[in-house]
Amino acid sequence: MEQGKNINLLGYVVVSDLHLGPGKHPSTPHIYKHEDFLFDEEFEAFLKDLESERPKTPASKWRLIINGDFVEFMQILLWPDPVVDDDKEKWELWPGTSVQMSQTEDEKKDGLVTSPMKSAWKLDRMGKGHPKFFKALARFVHAGNDLVLVKGNHDVEFHWSEVRKKFVELLVKAPGQQGANEANLDQWADNRFVQEPERIWTTGGTLQFCEYSYCDGPLYAEHGNQHDPSNEFRDFHKPTHRLFSDALGGEPLIEFPLGSIFVRYFFNEVENYFSYADNIKPTSEALREIWKRHPWLVIKILTRRIGPLVRALTFPPVWIRLRKVMKPVYITYVLIALLAILWPLLDAVRNSGFSLGAILEAYQDWRWLSALIPLALPVFADFLSKQEDRYLRRAAVQKLDDMRKQDPRVHYFVYGHTHDPDIWQMQKGEEEAWYYNTGTWTPVLSWEERLDRPPEQFVFLKIVRDAGHISGWQSTLYYWVHQAKQQKALVLKEDNKSVKLKSRSYLAQAGLEDPEPGFEEPLSVVDRAWSCCGARIKPVWECVVGFPALLLWSIICIVAHLIRPFWRLIMKPKNWFSLKRLRGELRKDFRLMWDWIRVSWEILGKELRRDLKGGGKGGTNL
Repeated sequence: MEQGKNINLLGYVVVSDLHLGPGKHPSTPHIYKHEDFLFDEEFEAFLKDLESERPKTPASKWRLIINGDFVEFMQILLWPDPVVDDDKEKWELWPGTSVQMSQTEDEKKDGLVTSPMKSAWKLDRMGKGHPKFFKALARFVHAGNDLVLVKGNHDVEFHWSEVRKKFVELLVKAPGQQGANEANLDQWADNRFVQEPERIWTTGGTLQFCEYSYCDGPLYAEHGNQHDPSNEFRDFHKPTHRLFSDALGGEPLIEFPLGSIFVRYFFNEVENYFSYADNIKPTSEALREIWKRHPWLVIKILTRRIGPLVRALTFPPVWIRLRKVMKPVYITYVLIALLAILWPLLDAVRNSGFSLGAILEAYQDWRWLSALIPLALPVFADFLSKQEDRYLRRAAVQKLDDMRKQDPRVHYFVYGHTHDPDIWQMQKGEEEAWYYNTGTWTPVLSWEERLDRPPEQFVFLKIVRDAGHISGWQSTLYYWVHQAKQQKALVLKEDNKSVKLKSRSYLAQAGLEDPEPGFEEPLSVVDRAWSCCGARIKPVWECVVGFPALLLWSIICIVAHLIRPFWRLIMKPKNWFSLKRLRGELRKDFRLMWDWIRVSWEILGKELRRDLKGGGKGGTNL
């Protein structure tokens, strides 16, 4: 957590989840398919409106905090135009720094890997696709306002100093700021500026990068992905590992969590055909709709991408944590269904060999379909414990409990990540505390929300000084109305009973006082059964029934990596004729296999120890 310098600010403005991608095509008027941020002019008008509110005095300035997922690195599926030099293809990121162009077959399908230079090139390409955005941002900072960037799971490449240096370069060279005194760009390759804000120009505001969270005055801001098992990194401060090294150059790469793997190896392919897919909430609804309308196209996508997706899922940080994301009950019964479907085939082959007549005869006996009946049981198990779980509210309560011991001035806990704007009062009185989620600046289509608000709602949190308030600050969740050029307070519906009940349980577990001691709506018999019985039955059910699924998946992953060296040897016959190449390939593969076993043992041990201590319930506290 980085503590900023709290000088006499006019206030804080927090946005999150902009997801800037490749933007506009350089030679055509078209936008790339994987671009979700189409609102450069709206963001420019929003910053101009903030600037118009600011008194022109040195002490009065805004501090703009972009709270994670600023850049959508995962969906910049382009590559540099190479230049042939010394019979080798190279490309330049900075003048005089040519890099050999090494692109694997996987990169041509899935985009450039997350090495430092290639990630910096992707950021540079994003800047060229959004010139208006960077011009507006540079003007805002150069006018004297501060900018803070908090890292998220989709822009985790800000971990690289080369990426941070390229971002500063994009601001400095943004059109409209030619008269500024440029700072020495080389200083931004140093990690020191992560701890303290630095000036980009000799006059103007400061820039600060934060690895995990930002805390200053009354505000604590964190993206929130570390509390989501699907997008949790083992170490968010150092999200790399040698198992994820570049196959060609040996460079370290970013270690992907399950959510990033799903986007890179599957969902990007879906968006090649259905560019709106990741704007529909929830994602399962989008996939269901696509399957209903284009089943054969879905089958085509699955057959093309299932191989890379399964290979990626066998890496230790992924396959071990898969148990926290996928419901073990469902996995178990999916495996039972597959076994039921394949059993007649295996039985016919065992008795009669590969005889087509015997196989057809085996499947004519429809009794094997009875094995699929248990697939209905997980639905019943899920029904028993059906409660809405807002894990970021739980994370905010944990952080509130910590902050009351460290810095009682913090009253506002701000998160993003879920794309779902939210407001919740955690404490009242002198120790007032609020939880906010700033949603997203990308279009969101949801059946539940279409009547309440439009698909685009440019949400932001504003915290300004207010001497009459208990905390000395006043916070409001707004959204920007571009047509009217004004800010409007965001109106959200009241939480339902299950959300209220769950949120109060977070406060009770942390030993904090409930701000609403009376519950005006009586709980029904079913609600009481869910809260008393369902929450207890479900863990036992998943432990007993889900253990075979975890065990089987572990065996599959272990066997896959044990046979990997020999499989590559069989699939690369050209290595047979070169003893030196064969020896090098085997040495590299066996070293990778040993690393895989060692890291698996290390991660599994940490996960089990954390589960025994009860630390796995509330996400990762760093």
